[in-house]
Amino acid sequence: MPRDENGPGAECPPGDIGVDIMLTSRVDRMLAEHGDEVLARMLTPAELGDCHRDGSLDILSVAGRLAAKEAAFKTLNTSGVVLPWLAMEVRKAPGGKPVLSLRSTARRLAEQAGVSGIRISIGHDGAYAVAIAAASPGSFPPPRTAPSAKENSHGRTAAADQGLDPQAPSRA
Repeated sequence: MPRDENGPGAECPPGDIGVDIMLTSRVDRMLAEHGDEVLARMLTPAELGDCHRDGSLDILSVAGRLAAKEAAFKTLNTSGVVLPWLAMEVRKAPGGKPVLSLRSTARRLAEQAGVSGIRISIGHDGAYAVAIAAASPGSFPPPRTAPSAKENSHGRTAAADQGLDPQAPSRA
């Protein structure tokens, strides 16, 4: 009997979505059991800096970033691969919108999955942070040696503006 392409066990196509929810009590528990070092293995120094408010750690911000990374990883449809926490970075774009950057291992996984970028959204309410991620099918643009017409006035490529790596320097 042929397998139902939309049923259980069906491969998810590139361009898939992912969602994750994180309880702030889970973050509190991780910190109590493992100390601050656990966050240094999951969040980049820049992300950790973004998660501090008035000199103290904002647990909702941490939970939101962890949920966003989990949701984004789900869009890659990998099996038997550990989430490359530090190769994914969630930062705020001007205006506060969260933007996901993929580097090294995460970028290679995305390329292998046929994903050219992942957009994310994060929400918080009470003790919960939730994130959704939507993958864009396609390939990352190949490296180039000269600026293209697609670069904006800040020297970023259109791909960077779509959330691939807004902190990356121009490839010129």
